[in-house]
Amino acid sequence: MKHTKPIIFGVVGFVIFAILFFGAIGVAIYKFNSAGRIVKGASILIPYPAARIDGHFIRYSDFLGDFDAIQHFYNSQKDKAGMPAPDKETLKKQIIDHLIENYFLEKLAKEKNISISKEDIENEYKKVSEQNQGEENLKKMLKDYYNWTPQDFKRRVVYYSLLIDKLQEAYGDSQKLNEEIKNKKNEATIKKYID
Repeated sequence: MKHTKPIIFGVVGFVIFAILFFGAIGVAIYKFNSAGRIVKGASILIPYPAARIDGHFIRYSDFLGDFDAIQHFYNSQKDKAGMPAPDKETLKKQIIDHLIENYFLEKLAKEKNISISKEDIENEYKKVSEQNQGEENLKKMLKDYYNWTPQDFKRRVVYYSLLIDKLQEAYGDSQKLNEEIKNKKNEATIKKYID
């Protein structure tokens, strides 16, 4: 019994520390809109929500991944194209709206029994590589413009591009698909935690 007290105190201390740490991360995210390294790391481990749609959560880590990529893009274009970056609040709204739209694309695809295979993704990635003077050039562009790996690009762009193509085919055109997404959004309960 004498030897278990230090173990119990250690476990209790660790649990209290973890609660305080992850609570502080929550405050940093939701009150201060922090996106520092510690917040990024913690948001990967703990699925802090950026939005909720009918009980489904969009992870804050997914939001941060897109936010960082778009900021990286605008920073890379600052001197080249004279592209002004939108202010952070506008950018946050656009990104969370985009992630919500992706949720509805996936939901509609599930309803229509539409799926995207790894082979579909690889074939499309090869096409994009060829259009960009080969895979090495594409990798460089992804890294320079978005700070992405090919896997990031496949997951965030290629997959959804293919999904949109298949859904447009299923609905007849993009206008009908957009109307269906709008209807689904109107029927859903959406709560955004990112302002």
